[in-house]
Amino acid sequence: MSSGLCSSGLVCATAAVALLLAFMTPASAIPSGFEEETIMNIDQGISTVFLPDGRMLVARRVGYITIVDMTQRPVTSQLYLSIPMVDVYGERGLMSIVLDPEFETTKHFYAYYSDQKSFKISRFTHVEATGGLDSFSLASSEVELWRDPDGYWGPYHYGGDMSFGPDGQIYLTTGDKYYPYTAQKENMAAGKVIRIRKDGSIDPTNWGMDDGPGGAMHDGIWAMGLRNGYRCHWDLETERFFISEVGGNNQDIAMEDLHLGRARANYGWAFCEGMCDNPDYKKTCDCSKHDSPIYTYTHSDSSQPTGDNAAIVGGFVYRGSQFPETYKGVYFFGDYSRQWIRFLRFNAAQTEVISVENFIDFSGPVINFEPAPDGSFVYSTMTQIKRVFYQTGNKIPVISQLSVFPKSGAVPLKVQFSAQAYDPEGSALSYQWSFGDGAVAHSTGGQHTFTESGTYVVRLHVNDGQASAFSEDVIISAGTPPTVHITSPSSTHMFKAGETVHFTSVATDSVGNSIPSSAFKWRCLLVHDDHTHPSIDQHVGKTLDLEVPTTGHGFMSDVGYECTVQVTDSKGLIGTDTILIWPDEVYVTLKSEPTGLILFADGLPATTPYKFDTAKNFVHELSAGETQCLGDGLYKFDSWKHESAAQHLITVPNKDTSFIAMYKYVGSCTTTIPLLNGIVMHLDATDGIVTDMNYNVLEWKDSSGSANHLTPTLSAPKLKANGLNGHSVVSFDGSTQGLGRDTAFNLPKGDAPRSMFIVVKYESAGWGGFTYGGSACGSAFGPAISAIEGNLYIENFCAVSTAGSLHKGLDEGWIVHGVVVDGATTYHLKNGKVIEELSTGHLTLHTSNELIRLGTEHNLGKRIKMQVAETVIYDRALDEAELELIHSYFTRRYFDESTQISSVAIMFETVPPRLPIVINGEEKIAEDAAMEVVPGTSIEVHAFTTVCVNGIKYQFTGWSSGASRIHLLIAHGSSINLSAFYATTYTSCGSNPSPSPSPSPS
Repeated sequence: MSSGLCSSGLVCATAAVALLLAFMTPASAIPSGFEEETIMNIDQGISTVFLPDGRMLVARRVGYITIVDMTQRPVTSQLYLSIPMVDVYGERGLMSIVLDPEFETTKHFYAYYSDQKSFKISRFTHVEATGGLDSFSLASSEVELWRDPDGYWGPYHYGGDMSFGPDGQIYLTTGDKYYPYTAQKENMAAGKVIRIRKDGSIDPTNWGMDDGPGGAMHDGIWAMGLRNGYRCHWDLETERFFISEVGGNNQDIAMEDLHLGRARANYGWAFCEGMCDNPDYKKTCDCSKHDSPIYTYTHSDSSQPTGDNAAIVGGFVYRGSQFPETYKGVYFFGDYSRQWIRFLRFNAAQTEVISVENFIDFSGPVINFEPAPDGSFVYSTMTQIKRVFYQTGNKIPVISQLSVFPKSGAVPLKVQFSAQAYDPEGSALSYQWSFGDGAVAHSTGGQHTFTESGTYVVRLHVNDGQASAFSEDVIISAGTPPTVHITSPSSTHMFKAGETVHFTSVATDSVGNSIPSSAFKWRCLLVHDDHTHPSIDQHVGKTLDLEVPTTGHGFMSDVGYECTVQVTDSKGLIGTDTILIWPDEVYVTLKSEPTGLILFADGLPATTPYKFDTAKNFVHELSAGETQCLGDGLYKFDSWKHESAAQHLITVPNKDTSFIAMYKYVGSCTTTIPLLNGIVMHLDATDGIVTDMNYNVLEWKDSSGSANHLTPTLSAPKLKANGLNGHSVVSFDGSTQGLGRDTAFNLPKGDAPRSMFIVVKYESAGWGGFTYGGSACGSAFGPAISAIEGNLYIENFCAVSTAGSLHKGLDEGWIVHGVVVDGATTYHLKNGKVIEELSTGHLTLHTSNELIRLGTEHNLGKRIKMQVAETVIYDRALDEAELELIHSYFTRRYFDESTQISSVAIMFETVPPRLPIVINGEEKIAEDAAMEVVPGTSIEVHAFTTVCVNGIKYQFTGWSSGASRIHLLIAHGSSINLSAFYATTYTSCGSNPSPSPSPSPS
């Protein structure tokens, strides 16, 4: 979305003092009773605020703030503040201003702008002086409060807007700097909601303060996951925080989102657009982690004059009294690309949108809204500020047609002027034309002659005796303007990424004299489909060097540069020339084997095969996730065909190229843990449970190979079939039940790195959970629940150093409780998110390889009522991407209804094959006894003590599982070796004896 520049050849207001006009625009199709007037013609008036007495401050992107007297028509204005050294490259500049809620006492206001280092928030002080337009502010009053620590990454997507919340703090919405992955980076301010106090200090309840001041997470973060948080607004009456997020560039799936702000919310970019269950993002968006917007709309709308482009611009909730009562509480907003203004109505609870209604059908490219003290509101476009109000008395005359022609020519220049206007009440109208050369006319039309060369402003003022309407300014160029030519590059030049395109121009005045370099000004726009991004502004000189970037905003779809040179001669006449150049492109295709997997290009997910156009020599970042699901298959990344690293940079070659990521099938997506490297203990209640006939757990086998099998420490817990999404769970009663062992194998000792997870449902409090180690202070470790309000904590078996959180575990339902030790820092996790970050000063680690306890306190002093589905321990610290992967596995397996086990296919085998066994009282050949049952079905299987087959006698030796009873809850068909026999040859073999009372799997 463009931050805005004047169109080529348009003269924008730049004087310190300007007399500016208002023009009624009935073509906007505003609702009956409402009026719209153009208050100012001003270049890039990007943010506005009203002083308590009704004067308006207008912030221009270039760093100027203008004060406007709104009591007169035409309004008058004066330069109020000039902020020095504002960086206006691309979409940088002065983006937002906001008054202190206690402005009348403090005289403070705040600005979010870019200097030569980065964006920042600064405080300035208002000086009232004699009032009116004499009030001002000084650059020397600036106090810097906050600065983006990451500097500039490119020219685009810096947001941003500020709004004061009900807590009196400043909320800032930022953009991703056109690097999508930054929105999810917790150590960066990009793509976030930043919250700071008015003095620049940080609220300790910020999300970014979870790891303490100055920790790895940026302290100012309040929420995250925004692509470009261009506008925001706090509705203090309902304490709702509205954030408008501009959507992506893939027009087929892009969405414009309006969010309700929430502390610690993740809005999902670049994994989501639109609702969290949007099928276009079903492989990357997760409703358990990513908030849905309160309102969203697509880019694909053929009824729009702008086609498939869109760019939401957030507004405000109307709380004034000038509009009819039915507008109280509606939310006004606009669209920069589609150039309309609409409003939303909400349900009584203010939580859902019940209707979306048109307000102004053609507003121009709206970029900002601001409610006025008198109950009206103003909105800004790239070149104007307009006011919307409701008129109950005498209505303003309407200028319905205006013609001034020709607008340029040699002197003497004869101009024909005419107008049509009407008064809604039918009153007689008076007309006054001013021509900028001192002459006036009082008629609906006529002819005027300009005798001197120069630039003139023609205006019309229409009055009905009570109210006035003013036309837009018409610029007349009398005389011959300079002749201007861009001599290089040619219009057919096609640039490559990384190239420096050299522009040259020449100009002569009307008599053929050359014009000095100081009179040449360049402006370049990055043209993207039907909208633009500013690139270079106000460059002075006959030549210009445009450096084409190799990263950041790419050149997919229709993207090029439009550069204009404007030359002003000694008489003020302006000549221009414009050139449009396009990139030299090829196609890049992302593929995977198997096809249909998700790969990432510059942080954005794409389902293979994915083909896009791009400039030669542009640098893209390609990445492939370690594991992902396709159907029920779990696939692990092996390598790219051209590169072994999963994440790497590629430079676009000079021909169409495919990049192929190779994956290997590693198992079922719902039963196979995706990270095997470093597992030293793994308990899965769906497999490896040994029970007696009453489902008492006699042994829980460790499948990692470390042989950390658990047996009852007191009485045995129960195996509960179909306990979580079709999977078995182990249930502890909180009274006498527990599992454990007295020696641990291969588990991390001392302060060594580790990662522990338990899928658990805590049903009572009491100092216990899943722990291992000794009983000395600091020697035990693991995720557990405390006796203090049932909060989650990290067991350390020492009252001084046990780490307790403020996050509930009791009655939270099923959760994934985790702990990661990484060097000197221990991370405490709930459902994949860090809830605590502890240093060695807060948690002493001398973990030993002794006891393992599940369902009890480490010394068996307390028992915990809880249910457990799975536990896993790694002997290393999982990194951020791996934590995301393991949490996705747990979520997919246990919390995704689409993966719920509804039936179990079971097969039986004997060794040697095809011996008889008895199943549910019926004798069958083992391999012929396959069946499908619902999870938890009890199956009685018996073996004969001896069996004769084809003259050979076989002696039963035992079940391969070693179990007396097993619940086989398997998502898919599985060949299960149930019994083993040794063969003994006899000359004769009698009939088979009765089945033995041998142990029976079921």
